[in-house]
Order: sequence, then structure tokens, then C-alpha cells
Amino acid sequence: MKMGFSKSSPKLLLAVLCLAGWASVADGQVTPEQQALIRAAVPDQPRGEVKKPRRLLIWSRSIGFQHASIPHGAFATREMGERTGAWETTETTDIRMLLPENLQA
Repeated sequence: MKMGFSKSSPKLLLAVLCLAGWASVADGQVTPEQQALIRAAVPDQPRGEVKKPRRLLIWSRSIGFQHASIPHGAFATREMGERTGAWETTETTDIRMLLPENLQA
């Protein structure tokens, strides 16, 4: 028996993220209602076996216009990693996090 994503899960998650982006408030924060929608779309288990949790860096620095859906995507990614245990998410806008010495495992 397969566990994890169904064939419709990616489409559902994409739809939730799109709707969350369009419905976001002016300051780009994820509202509690949007968090609930995203959590409902995130799978409970990983698709495959998690042998070792990975580290995932979300770098979202914007100069000028920052799309309102960026916090929603980061929230969904963090939630998915926490729920499935597949990765630990670090979110930052600090460009120094992309230096080789900061990217080493």
C-alpha cells in the first residue's frame, strides 16, 4: 500500500498556494485561515522512506516588488517538511547564507 501523495495532491497544493497568494493581505503575511487551508493540503507522510532528514534553505530576498505569495510558499514548504520529517527548513533573506561556507552540511 502506497502512502503519501496521491495523484491529485500536487494539484491541490498548487491550487491552495495560488488561492492563498491571490487572497493574501497587503503585508504579505499568511493569515490563520490560509494556514489552515495549506495544512489541509499538505500530506501526512512522505512519499518514500526518509532515511535521513535533509536541510532545505528557502532564500527569498526581493529588491523592489515582493510577490505576496512568497510567504505562503515558504509556509507550505516548512509545513510539509515538518509533517513528513523529510527536511528541516531554514528561511532567510540574508545573501550571506548562499556563501559556500554557509551551505556546507
